[in-house]
This record gives sequence, structure tokens and C-alpha cells, in this order.
Amino acid sequence: MINPGGIPQYTGDFTQLERATSRLRTHAVGIRVSGKDVHSRFQATAIYYRAPEADRLFSSTQPVMDTADEFAADISALADALDTFIHDAKPHADRLKQLKLDAIHFVDGVEGDDDWTEDQKKVDEHQALMDAVATAQDGFHEAERKAANAIEAISPAVCRPRWTADDGSHGSRMYGPDAELLAGIKDLPWGSPEGRTYERWSLGWWGD
Repeated sequence: MINPGGIPQYTGDFTQLERATSRLRTHAVGIRVSGKDVHSRFQATAIYYRAPEADRLFSSTQPVMDTADEFAADISALADALDTFIHDAKPHADRLKQLKLDAIHFVDGVEGDDDWTEDQKKVDEHQALMDAVATAQDGFHEAERKAANAIEAISPAVCRPRWTADDGSHGSRMYGPDAELLAGIKDLPWGSPEGRTYERWSLGWWGD
């Protein structure tokens, strides 16, 4: 039977994450502008300085501007990845939150009724809840993997394999069971499927 307390819930704060992402973009702009300012202000002194090493001296701040621009681009890419995560993950997190409430309502509704599985409508409702949780959890995991891959791709100096869904082999860089694997698991953290049962006197109990 479904266990409302076992339905995964997002414990983070999307609003705070959005604010943090906005601050990252602000910092990126500041870093880029500061790098350009260092270079342009130093170049402005060229009219007052004449020497054989002048060209080399005044080109020395070009790497400062370039590095600042590259670093700012990386920060912006991180902000993009986080924004995408919020966009992709929040609907699934909201869905899981609502499904927990729906599951609580269902469990309360069949409490004390040992024969509820004889009601096909209730069995179908229960299975729909189980399937919906699996779908939402799979979607949330996909959003996490997508974000992790995007963030790790920001630094090309370190080459890592992409995160993929766990197909049951539990290999390296696998995270979150895929939908097919979830469908085949009978005992999930949020409960187990319930089949239709029949009273002993019914034709359904004896079979065809």
C-alpha cells in the first residue's frame, strides 16, 4: 500500500535558489566590467609613457580582461544551468508535494477497511497514485542529472562521463532509477502496488 511518508519531497527552496542565481548573474557582470576597467584604465596611461618595453607593458593587462571575461562567462553558464534546473524540477517537486497530500487522503479514506482492495475503483486509484509518484520522481531525477551535466561541462579541463539514469546495473555516474526500472520494483520507498482481491464466494476469487 502507498506510504505517504515515503513519497520523496524536495527539501530545498526554489525561491532562494532563484535569488542566488540572480546574484550570480550580477556578480558575472561585475567581474566582466572590472576586468575591462583594469585594462582600459591602464591603456589610458600609454600617452604619458614612452619606452622600448611600452608595448609589452601595456599588453600585460589584456590577460586580466580576458580571464575576467572567461570567468564571468562560466558564472553565467552556472546561472543558466540553475535556472534550467528550477524550470525543469519545480513542476515535479510541486507534483510530489501534492501527491503526498493525495496519498494521505487516500490512506485516510480506506483506514479500517480491510476489504478495500475488493473495490476495483479504489485499486485503480491506488495504482494511479503509485504510477504518478514514480513518474514525478523520474522527472525530478532527470532534471538533477541534466543540471549536473551542464554544470560539469562548464570546466572543459576536467572531462567526466555524463550522469545517466540507473538501469539497474548501478554503474558509475548513474543516478536515479529510470522509469522502466521503477516500474519493475515491487517494494518502493513510497509503498507497494495492490492487486484486486475477491471474496471467497465470488467467481473472481476462484478464477475463470
